[in-house]
Amino acid sequence: MTGNEKGFLERAKAVGETILSFEKALVVHHIDCDGLASGAIAVWALERSGKTVVTHDEKQLSAEALKRVSAKADEKGCNAIVFTDFGSGMIGGVEELAKRFKLAVIDHHKLEQPPSGSVAHVNCEEFGFSGTDSASAASTAYFCFRNRFPDLAPIGIVGAVGDMQDRSGFKDLNALMLREAVDNGFCKVLRDLRMFGRNSRPLVGFIAYSSEPFVPGLSGDEKACALFLQENGIPSRDAEGNWVHYWDLSPELKKKFVGAFVNYCVAKNLAPEVVEGLVGDVYVFPKEDPHTELFDALEYSTLLNACGRHGHAAIGLRVCMNKEGALNEGKALLNEHRAAIRNGLFFARKNFVDLGAFYFLDCREEVSDTVVGVVAGSFLGSGLVERIKPAVAFALDEKGDTKVSARGTLSLVEKGLDLDAALRTSVEGIGFGGGHKVAAGATISKERESEFLRRLKATLRKQGFG
Repeated sequence: MTGNEKGFLERAKAVGETILSFEKALVVHHIDCDGLASGAIAVWALERSGKTVVTHDEKQLSAEALKRVSAKADEKGCNAIVFTDFGSGMIGGVEELAKRFKLAVIDHHKLEQPPSGSVAHVNCEEFGFSGTDSASAASTAYFCFRNRFPDLAPIGIVGAVGDMQDRSGFKDLNALMLREAVDNGFCKVLRDLRMFGRNSRPLVGFIAYSSEPFVPGLSGDEKACALFLQENGIPSRDAEGNWVHYWDLSPELKKKFVGAFVNYCVAKNLAPEVVEGLVGDVYVFPKEDPHTELFDALEYSTLLNACGRHGHAAIGLRVCMNKEGALNEGKALLNEHRAAIRNGLFFARKNFVDLGAFYFLDCREEVSDTVVGVVAGSFLGSGLVERIKPAVAFALDEKGDTKVSARGTLSLVEKGLDLDAALRTSVEGIGFGGGHKVAAGATISKERESEFLRRLKATLRKQGFG
């Protein structure tokens, strides 16, 4: 452990007990996978403790958002508010609500300032851990309630995977959560392909609709994928004519498929780090159906992202809490989400610009502001470009302002990349933003776009890029 584990666990337990003392709470969460997972953990813990819960989601926490939160708490008669996956970065504004509500914050982003005693606050950053890869909001939420509800660990794992904290394997607090989940029989760790659709899609669709990596000659072409399987002696249908999934293959055929796919990627000159990342630790939940998205943490996390980023966060919460019908509703959104990412990736592939310090994707009018960050991350992880610099994308939000999403890799962070610092510096006086070293976002007015790009280029050059 790199930080103060004992201090963190004691704080998390204390914050969890405080939250469970709230009689009627408004749980406010972010819309991405980690926000939904952490929000679901808090909601489910409260409900299972016999408390009344109301939920509310926000794309980002701002002064305007805090006004909406306060108004909803009043409207629903809530005497307490719980923030998950944000709050630390605006702790001053959050503390203003303490005059009228009991408050708690479960977060992993950098703190704006040290919190006062008016808020029950837990954040791994306070205890010497990194919010980038030591703990997500969902894993932090798990530690808040694990003494009473250890079966919430799978949702914590899903949130951390959705926050891309497993790219180099879980560490620190995430590793502790995983170990407890495995010991309790809630999770298994396998060495296997790390690609979306391993379980839920037939083999042909699994390959054809892959975006990480994007494979020239296969991605987007079902006929070419069927031919690839045939040429390598891998069945696409079983004896009854049913489509075969990767999970249905024998160990020998799985090994044959992985070898053929890796060799194909090498032949197509995908970057070595992309090829190396095809196989790694995957996290599966043995109590779930292996042919659904809920069996595999990566697919589960994508399902939650689909719900939150397409305006249906409530469905994502219901999926986490195993509510009837929620999975089928989420699957419909998942199809829309994957299509949006795929279309965005095809657009980025043809239209990206190398600005020296970063790859620039101008996705205004083409990609929604709720998925542009996913597209930027997928672009960088697709193998289409060398992962030697971050990707920065523009989209327009509902007000017509410019949403900025920046994505890097852990290897770039090790070389000095800090997107949180870069964006905070670049938007000073012209917007607002922040996040983590490996991923961050900002909002600026359309009139300040050129100025922002100049500032960002200069800032990233100082970090050693371009």
